[in-house]
Amino acid sequence: MILVALLLGACASTPQAGSEPSGPSAADYAPLEVGAKWTYKMNFQGQQGEQTVEVLEKTDDGYFRDNQQGELRIVSDGLRDRARYLIREPLAPGNTWKAIVSASAVERYRIDSVGERCSAVAGSFEDCLVITSEIRRDEDVTLHARFTWAKGIGLVKMETEAEIKGQRSPQTKRSLVRYSLASGSSGAADGAAGEGEGDEEGAPDAWER
Repeated sequence: MILVALLLGACASTPQAGSEPSGPSAADYAPLEVGAKWTYKMNFQGQQGEQTVEVLEKTDDGYFRDNQQGELRIVSDGLRDRARYLIREPLAPGNTWKAIVSASAVERYRIDSVGERCSAVAGSFEDCLVITSEIRRDEDVTLHARFTWAKGIGLVKMETEAEIKGQRSPQTKRSLVRYSLASGSSGAADGAAGEGEGDEEGAPDAWER
């Protein structure tokens, strides 16, 4: 993932004192379980393939480590990795936070929508969380990312773009093909799925966008 490698540290906006979290939580959209698997169709600048992310273990300090060297943890106000928040509560359109990359670069996140329908190669999902981020590398280059999480399933789509002197070009696309959670929920693009499978109709168009 292009943006992940850039992060050296993080800080996030602080909720107002005395506010009580309500509504959906990060855990609803990011089920972390040892043994869970997500397989994605990948496209990196025209090169296509598949990638499977499998949660291998839970560390002593509460992070779930996967086979791609990722480490994620649900905390009291969101989902984070070792560097920054990937999802920050409250889950409401317009909520923003940021991660400090260096003295001169800040990655900014924004929740675009919550609870709307989305689709991937694996099918359609009724309740999704969409988060966008951007980081300005220098005066000419800004990197953009869009993450789509489906409730009870996890990350179903990720897209990145590089904006160079005002012109955007796609960099990577990741779209869920099949998944299997330790709780027994599973799904697949071929329709041989259990609980949690979305309708495959329309998925190819969604992948191409």
